[in-house]
Amino acid sequence: MERNIKENRRNCSCTYKPFTRKGKCCECIAYHWSMGELPGCLFPPKIEKTYDRSIKNLLSFTKIIVKYRNTIIKLFIILACSFRLDLSYNKKYDKSLN
Repeated sequence: MERNIKENRRNCSCTYKPFTRKGKCCECIAYHWSMGELPGCLFPPKIEKTYDRSIKNLLSFTKIIVKYRNTIIKLFIILACSFRLDLSYNKKYDKSLN
């Protein structure tokens, strides 16, 4: 387990230095998802450095057509479930995307 964390830290693109979950991907995903956000590793480097981890930010900067927004959110939920994490998706974040 510790070896995986060290390797994950080397490969982690997150630039937020005091982040205690760096290299602990499952914890990182769970933390960001509980905040209605996505982890920094899903963002291009230029956008990741803004520290705006919102789904809205990802969609706007990557120019994904908004009509696919709900499909993308469902995909992230499915991915989260595949990690078997207790990630309570909060629909209030869905409203912030409009």
